[in-house]
Amino acid sequence: MLINNAGMSMHALFDQITDLSTFERLMRVNFLGAMWCTHAALPALKESRGLVVGMSSLAGKTGVPGRTTYCASKFALSGFFEALRIELEPAG
Repeated sequence: MLINNAGMSMHALFDQITDLSTFERLMRVNFLGAMWCTHAALPALKESRGLVVGMSSLAGKTGVPGRTTYCASKFALSGFFEALRIELEPAG
């Protein structure tokens, strides 16, 4: 079993942020980190019929003011794991 549970948060209004590298770091941790780990573990998990868990947030389902980038990273995570679940359904 792979449990993707790493994450970081951020609270700021989008138009008040001057350094967009913060957004890139948040996407790397919240979305890309889970994607990279899943990609690395997937062959072994498919062979053993193991499980992949993607921990997200309610902010991955609805926009929250002041959490613009956090929401975007969690929406990406939710969409990725939803699509992956459908792709892997034939493999069990």
